[in-house]
Amino acid sequence: MKAKFYEGELWKNELANLVMPMLEKYEVVVVEDPEGMIRWR
Repeated sequence: MKAKFYEGELWKNELANLVMPMLEKYEVVVVEDPEGMIRWR
């Protein structure tokens, strides 16, 4: 669903140019959770 949105025409043609300049910085953190201990709220 996320990939479909960010690869879609709405994001590419309209939203990316509006939203991305507003961000000072952004980070992505990938963690492994083989035991299922992380609970997202």
